[in-house]
Amino acid sequence: MGVICTVKEIRARLLHIPEVTKPARLDALEALVDRLDESFKTPQGVISWLQAESGYFGGLRPIDALLRGRIDAVDAALEALDSGIFV
Repeated sequence: MGVICTVKEIRARLLHIPEVTKPARLDALEALVDRLDESFKTPQGVISWLQAESGYFGGLRPIDALLRGRIDAVDAALEALDSGIFV
């Protein structure tokens, strides 16, 4: 997968995943995007975190979990990060 340049592009890619486009999942995605905006100072910070390998995901990247429809797992990882837990 190439470099994803914007949060908008990430959202557009996720909207093509059937598991994500259910109404409750769309609400969860919107909440996650809002949380990402609150957790990081810049869009580049969001992108860097999403594309970095993470021990929380066993070496996978948060974006990989999102692209598999695992909004809940990415939200949990962000909660851990916001709580000061670095995995």
